[in-house]
Amino acid sequence: SRQGAFRSCTKGMVLSAEEFVSRRKNLQTYDDFTKLLDDSVNQENEYRGLFSQQRDSWEVPEVLNPSVGLVDVYENVAAYGCLPQFPEDTVPRCFELKDNRLAEGTSTVWPEFKDFATSWEVFSEGQLRHVDWSNIFAAGGAVAGCLAPVPAQYRDEQWGQDVKK
Repeated sequence: SRQGAFRSCTKGMVLSAEEFVSRRKNLQTYDDFTKLLDDSVNQENEYRGLFSQQRDSWEVPEVLNPSVGLVDVYENVAAYGCLPQFPEDTVPRCFELKDNRLAEGTSTVWPEFKDFATSWEVFSEGQLRHVDWSNIFAAGGAVAGCLAPVPAQYRDEQWGQDVKK
């Protein structure tokens, strides 16, 4: 049955957004980091499987919360501090930061929503200013880029002021 197909896709693992934030804030070791990453990917794959099987509706009975897995960045700013550079992390990087890497614990997101909003306004050149965002979900690199603070050396008192209001 279709319902049975849903049950076979769920393994019972639930990594809530709250648990993710808590574990992210308390990472101590590379093993903690890789375990959280693995659990996150596995959880996302479970949800992806459920949604892919329910093609004739946006409603998935096993997922009661349509915002499952989403984290409110501005209620959890402390969770977005730069992680330590673990010696076990030997993955090659295309653009190694070396001395330009943020110090451990430094926030990787703007501290306040208004700063993100200014960055979004600059990025979109004001083209999205009058959109009613009450039923729109935006995600991806543009959003992530606007969440990241502009480095101080590229930001002066005029930054963000040239977008016409």
